[in-house]
Amino acid sequence: MLNSIEIERSWRVRHPCTQEPETLGRLWGPNRPVKNSSTKPLPTTPSRRNMGDWENCCVPCVMFKMLIDTCVWLDVAKDRSQLPLLDVIDEMIRLDMLTLIIPRAVLDEFKRNKERVAQESRKSMSAHFRLVKDAVTRVGGEKKRLKVVLSHLDDVNHKIPLSGGATTDTLGRIEELMDRAAIIEPSESAILKAAKRAVQKEAPFHHNKNSMADAIIIETYAQCLLQRPSKGIRFAFVTHSKTDFSVEQGNHKLPHPDLAGIFSPIKSLYFISLSEALRRVDPKHQIDYMLDLSWTEEPRSRTEISEAGHLLWNQVWYNRHWNRRCRVERRLYQDCRRRNRCRS
Repeated sequence: MLNSIEIERSWRVRHPCTQEPETLGRLWGPNRPVKNSSTKPLPTTPSRRNMGDWENCCVPCVMFKMLIDTCVWLDVAKDRSQLPLLDVIDEMIRLDMLTLIIPRAVLDEFKRNKERVAQESRKSMSAHFRLVKDAVTRVGGEKKRLKVVLSHLDDVNHKIPLSGGATTDTLGRIEELMDRAAIIEPSESAILKAAKRAVQKEAPFHHNKNSMADAIIIETYAQCLLQRPSKGIRFAFVTHSKTDFSVEQGNHKLPHPDLAGIFSPIKSLYFISLSEALRRVDPKHQIDYMLDLSWTEEPRSRTEISEAGHLLWNQVWYNRHWNRRCRVERRLYQDCRRRNRCRS
């Protein structure tokens, strides 16, 4: 097993942030100072005092500014399997690996649709299982099997309100992430360019529908690219609306030709999957984040709760019965002793 000094030496060789070009590939000592450099040497082992230095040194050299479309946020809230992505985003923001770009149009559209998403998550499944339960009851069959099927449907129906509540909590977490980011108001130039796209029937207006909000979002993203370039800053646009932003016929991972000028292979990236975008931000540790944060507590089934309640009822009855029995035996013992004293 490697000791702390050997681990740190190997880490220094792999990590480019701690090395000068002329010393690249050489093994450094644990506290050897760097000449003509402001890089602070790492301590041999992390502790409470120097944990901040370790976290700061472990931050990669490239930071992503990412615009996540409204449809992506809503889909994450609907699908419980994607909830760990919110923890990954929160952790990357904390480590200065990721910054969210939140246009005003995305925030307003999310607030308009969050109540609808929460209600749909509660009602749609409940009505479906009610119809299934009625159909099973009408068809009938062997009583023992029918009882098992109806019991399982009751368990599923019991979990539906809990899953709806989880959707509401997820929507609250997403809104909190948005509030922590800087809200970008649409500029006049972005609105004019979006209107120009509508007149020329360019994407996202190529399907003859009102996509003004989507056009303002993509123009706001393009406006962020025009800011003064900074070394180590990359941009990413994530959307699930493939019909509006992706190639119509072909690989949907590529942007529409009308939008191709906004994106590039390195500086400005286009994604139709949030997990792929986060993997591009941190290819080495994104899977580790997912494994660490993917554990979720499953709600108890109706049958399990009923059995636990029945067991508790029996235990309470048994405890009261034995307490009453002990009191009776104690009284009989005291009466017996009192009689023996009187006789003596």
